[in-house]
Amino acid sequence: MKTWMMLANAAPLFMSEMNGNEKIPFTGIIAVTLTGFAVVFLGLIILIAFVSLLGKFFESRSNKSKPDAPSAPKQEQKPAPKPAPKSPAADLNEEQAVVAAICAAISAMGDAEGTTYAVKSIRPRQASVRGARPAWYMAGLRDNTTPF
Repeated sequence: MKTWMMLANAAPLFMSEMNGNEKIPFTGIIAVTLTGFAVVFLGLIILIAFVSLLGKFFESRSNKSKPDAPSAPKQEQKPAPKPAPKSPAADLNEEQAVVAAICAAISAMGDAEGTTYAVKSIRPRQASVRGARPAWYMAGLRDNTTPF
């Protein structure tokens, strides 16, 4: 009999019977909230268990299908070769490295075309009015901010 009494008291909690003037008791709000959390986390736990079981199933299935590979014969380990002597190019500072990279790019371009180019001078680019942002930065900014 107590069950029927509880259901009769809970009847206003059903949306179909509410006309908008009833106040939902605080305990009803807490009960609905906790039930929602419990359902969501229970579903999450079930989903995690399902995915991990599927992973184990497919892992065991792939291990069964692979035949055992014959082990490679062991080879004698040779001593490591001595390091090469330090080249003079390794002592370049940053500016010299940039110049070397520019010259190498121009040389590669000339080799591809079958012509010879000579670098006469390299000058640093003057900062623009907008600031000292590199060209690649400005190109990315322009690509990402133009309308589709």
